[in-house]
Formats: sequence, C-alpha cells, structure tokens
Amino acid sequence: MSAHFSIVNFRHPEESDAGSLVTDFAIDMGATVNIISSQKNELFSNFNYGNINWRNLLQNKHWLVNSSTMVLQGISPSNAWGGVNDFWGTRRYKNCNGS
Repeated sequence: MSAHFSIVNFRHPEESDAGSLVTDFAIDMGATVNIISSQKNELFSNFNYGNINWRNLLQNKHWLVNSSTMVLQGISPSNAWGGVNDFWGTRRYKNCNGS
C-alpha cells in the first residue's frame, strides 16, 4: 500500500511516546516522514530546540504528529512543543481564512 501524505513528527529519541507509534505505522504505509528529536550527543530534556526551523520543516506537509507528553519531558521539549503548535496553528488558521 502506498500512502501519498507527509508528516513531521516531533518525538522522544527513544520512540517512547504515542506520536512515535502513529508515525511508525505511517512509515510502514509509505508516508514521507521527517523525524525531529534531540541529537545523539544531547539530553532530550535539555536539547537545543532553537536549531529547529519549523517554517521550513512544516512547509507542504499534511500532518504534524507529536504527543502531549512532550511537555513533561523537560524544558526544551516543552518549549519546542509549544513553539511548533503555535506555528502550526497559525499556519492552519491563515490557510483556512485565505490570508
């Protein structure tokens, strides 16, 4: 089965969150996926979320997949989760209003 949709997944590097399960299933279906997490040499709770360019990552994507548990994983995941949801919500709102 081939899926013609694209996903950006903000996830824990150990793939221990629900969003990871959804994304893994989508990969099996053939979806195009960008996985965003901390680097191997960083702690997820304190990674440099300022390096994430959400505007570029979310351009022409169908879905943003993340878990609400990200806010409990530390200050960096919490800030990144809030930032991407603010950006995604603004982007979707503008598209719906035609502005």
